[in-house]
Amino acid sequence: MRTPPNQGLANDGKPFREAGEHSPPCGEDPVSPMPWLLIQVPTPFPGFGDDEEMFLFLEYLFCGTAERPERGKNPTAPIRGPWIRYPIPVPSERGKAGTRKGPASIHGSDLVERRYTAIVALRHSGKTLEEACTDVAILLHGRNVSPRKIESISTSFHKYRSPYRGTCLCKWVSGFYEWLDWDIKANLIDRGMALELYIAHWKTNAERWGNRPQALRFMRRFRQLVPRAKTFVERTMEEEYSDYGQARQ
Repeated sequence: MRTPPNQGLANDGKPFREAGEHSPPCGEDPVSPMPWLLIQVPTPFPGFGDDEEMFLFLEYLFCGTAERPERGKNPTAPIRGPWIRYPIPVPSERGKAGTRKGPASIHGSDLVERRYTAIVALRHSGKTLEEACTDVAILLHGRNVSPRKIESISTSFHKYRSPYRGTCLCKWVSGFYEWLDWDIKANLIDRGMALELYIAHWKTNAERWGNRPQALRFMRRFRQLVPRAKTFVERTMEEEYSDYGQARQ
């Protein structure tokens, strides 16, 4: 399948396969405090192979939004999702809503960052800002989305001022390819795991999060995402095998 250069390799060339090992975000040095990137993606991002791949990425992006279950005054649970877990708040870091903040002032959820990333990805594909905001609104709220929600997403995009916004697309595209290669391909294709069993495994994991609404939202999107991801990986592998065979002739 089509993957970015140096997939799964650290700066020393070793694969990131053990739990807890991460690559630094694109454009940042290895001592970066943001241990999110699992695959190195070149900067600037070269773009997706086609629209199917891009929209599959967007569905992946909005499938597992990270949230914090508690809504109290001093929550101590981490902001977490199926593919990411942000650091646990430090109670000693007081101030106005101090412990409610995650990295880069994330408040309870990383949805704002994901929307920003989706708009940047769509702009890379040649969409105007208005078209990109409309596509994101439809992905999140359905085709009957109101103009007010579209305007809200556009405003949020312009106001997003995270110091890490330059690496957002790089981070999430890396996780997307990681999921396709080491999860979808490895389990559903290489090992031949049944699709129903794979989804049931994720359902069990989601029920352990202690956040039932989040788990239900995730599984509703995940059940639709997985079959499309499997079909995409199979088609991409067939195309690559075909290209390889023609090159050998």
